[in-house]
Amino acid sequence: MIARIWHGATPRSKSDEYYEYVMRTGIPAYRATEGNQGVYLLRKVTADRAEFLLISLWEDRSPSDEDSRTSGQGGKERLRIQYLARSPDSRGIRG
Repeated sequence: MIARIWHGATPRSKSDEYYEYVMRTGIPAYRATEGNQGVYLLRKVTADRAEFLLISLWEDRSPSDEDSRTSGQGGKERLRIQYLARSPDSRGIRG
């Protein structure tokens, strides 16, 4: 199994907006990608900022598994990093 981890932060005032954005766009995209075994979004809110940790789990692949490395997302390799398109309101979000 392969685990991928992404970490980002927002101002506290954008925490709920960003959480909803990732749950609406990113989480469904991960789950729909071939080989995905699970995805978790964790959030820690402090006095002035929110930290996000996204963990995605993927099938391990053998060297002979070359033909099954593509997903339904434009033929990109499922193991290649894929960033969410940022909305115009996402200023102040660091990843």
